[in-house]
Amino acid sequence: MLCTLESTLTETQMSEIKKFETESGVNLLAFRCFKSDPAKLDAEKLAQLKKNEAKLGICLVAVSNN
Repeated sequence: MLCTLESTLTETQMSEIKKFETESGVNLLAFRCFKSDPAKLDAEKLAQLKKNEAKLGICLVAVSNN
């Protein structure tokens, strides 16, 4: 299972989150999770993926299309 930061919250969702934050005194991060299987990469593709991660400064996850 992978989770990503949720960036498309509705106004209702945002309102509920802000209400909780105000009442509790904590900040929240919203995530959306989905099922996924890792892709099988050969050594060459894995090396290219790592090179792209370093170049872009982000973490990339290869998932299967199946």
